[in-house]
Amino acid sequence: MVSDIKIEDLVQVWPHLSTANLIPDSQLLTHPVQNYGNILLRMKAKGKIIIDILPEVQVSLELPGDTCYLNKMVAQKLNWISKSLPSNISLVILDAFRSSSIQKQKFQGCYNEMLKKYEDPETAFQQASLYVAPVEIAPHCTGGAVDVCLAHNGIKLDFGSAYRTRNETSHSDYTGLPQEILKNRILLFS
Repeated sequence: MVSDIKIEDLVQVWPHLSTANLIPDSQLLTHPVQNYGNILLRMKAKGKIIIDILPEVQVSLELPGDTCYLNKMVAQKLNWISKSLPSNISLVILDAFRSSSIQKQKFQGCYNEMLKKYEDPETAFQQASLYVAPVEIAPHCTGGAVDVCLAHNGIKLDFGSAYRTRNETSHSDYTGLPQEILKNRILLFS
């Protein structure tokens, strides 16, 4: 599948993906997301793009299962990226534009989960923010963010953690995984 990728490539890729490089959401909250009149496009699955949006998002936006909304520039870039993939690899869109009400629900659910784990509200907020952005700064609410993975001959590749996993295995810089999974991650990052 992706056997031509070398684990040594991690040396070049991993430092840029470290969670240590993230700007804390507490800082970002001083600069809320604004949509500067960006156009949202209705994007359908086509060619090497598979759309596999969660049912609750599809229902809330009244979209068919093979459709999502994306910022025009993001949609154009995804089309370009999909064309640059190896012939048997497709780009899978897992989540795209979300309404602010869905974003609030997602963040609140994650925050509640972290509050049970950490008990301290500030720590819970910081931890929840690693996985779901607060609505005030959520680029998904503008169509400017997209969650993706890759598929080989229509079957999603293994990336070492299920989508929406909330632990260290879902962090981009986590390397404690088998080499084949790390190769899949490198291909996605590339």
